[in-house]
Amino acid sequence: MIGRTVNSHMLSTASGDPYPFTYTAEFLRGFDLTVGNLECVISNLGQPVHKSYNFRGDARAYDRLLNAGFDLVSVANNHSGDYGKAAFVDELLTLPRRGITPIGGGQNKRQAHTPVFKTVRGTTIAFLAYDEIDPYSFAATDTTPGHAWLNATDLRLDVTRARASADFVIAFVHWGIEYFTGLTAEQRSLAQVAIDAGADLVVGAHPHVIEPYEYYKEKPIIYSLGNFVFDNMYPEVVRRGSILTLTIQRQRLLVWKLVPARIGDWGEPALVPS
Repeated sequence: MIGRTVNSHMLSTASGDPYPFTYTAEFLRGFDLTVGNLECVISNLGQPVHKSYNFRGDARAYDRLLNAGFDLVSVANNHSGDYGKAAFVDELLTLPRRGITPIGGGQNKRQAHTPVFKTVRGTTIAFLAYDEIDPYSFAATDTTPGHAWLNATDLRLDVTRARASADFVIAFVHWGIEYFTGLTAEQRSLAQVAIDAGADLVVGAHPHVIEPYEYYKEKPIIYSLGNFVFDNMYPEVVRRGSILTLTIQRQRLLVWKLVPARIGDWGEPALVPS
């Protein structure tokens, strides 16, 4: 979330400063692919839509993300449309020009639900991303831009199509209840829909706290990784998050690990020493 006070502090730093990834960039750059949820809009276009919180970051955030090693970011969340459709499209088109691939967004529903494929070391991974948190007006339609809205029917169809062209399928989902450390029956049901359709891994965001993980048909479901870059740091539980690391070889998940991180000053995370 590179908005609000994270954005204002970023603007006070020098152009080449790594903030907000000072303590994590080296770690994040060490992977073949690094993926995150971009929970703001990076654009100077538009005006804030009517909602409780609006998150916007300055364009220099693109360099900060790229220098921290991010290759892909999900735009399927409840803040991607905070400044309207024009700002969303501006970000959607600018991300790939700056070397980062957006997931879960498009100029229309078909594009938003199209998987992103990345082939690394002979393994092809399909990425899909969805949001089920209001406002629904941020979702793409057949004729308007936006993100992919999460429902069982589209999820099943999209994963089935992705499965046909990928060795490994990952679904990112923006779901759940804020500050709730458990999980809901709907989260479990949707995760199982994805895995039944062919997903190998389901990863969640939105609750701002770490939620449990479990296995279904021997496939891991990580319901919420918690916060990473975020400027609301109280109580202590919201300062905590996990970085999910994976080693994949074709259809096999060889190993995965949750690496703990904690948010410090100005919403900036650091790895927690083991």
